[in-house]
Amino acid sequence: VAYFVSRMFLMTAQYDLYLAEPSYLDFPIRTTHNWTLGSEYYLVDWLAVRGAIFSNNARTNEVDPARTDQAPFVNLFGVAGGVSLFRSGTSLTLSSVYTGGTGQGQAVGGITQVQTVTHSTLAFCLSGSYQF
Repeated sequence: VAYFVSRMFLMTAQYDLYLAEPSYLDFPIRTTHNWTLGSEYYLVDWLAVRGAIFSNNARTNEVDPARTDQAPFVNLFGVAGGVSLFRSGTSLTLSSVYTGGTGQGQAVGGITQVQTVTHSTLAFCLSGSYQF
């Protein structure tokens, strides 16, 4: 869903539902959902700033301490921001995304011991376009 609050301000919301996939026997995928809230503000006609918050929930099953060799289970939360310069037929965007979360996993194969897993990622992106 996207809504222009004004000519210069856009707000967005998104909800995604992912269904289970039982055919992967070695790596079961469970039903989960994710969401995103974002906004974009045009400082002037050729310059915009963007921001968002979002979830990235695990599709793996929760770790069962009675089993071995399980995939990690970590739900992530993220923030993103960026700046875009654009003119007719041309654009340049610099953005960054940070995600982080804590969950459980089994670092050593063949044993039932469960460890706390922390995951974080910081990415920077530069993208551009030009129309001939």
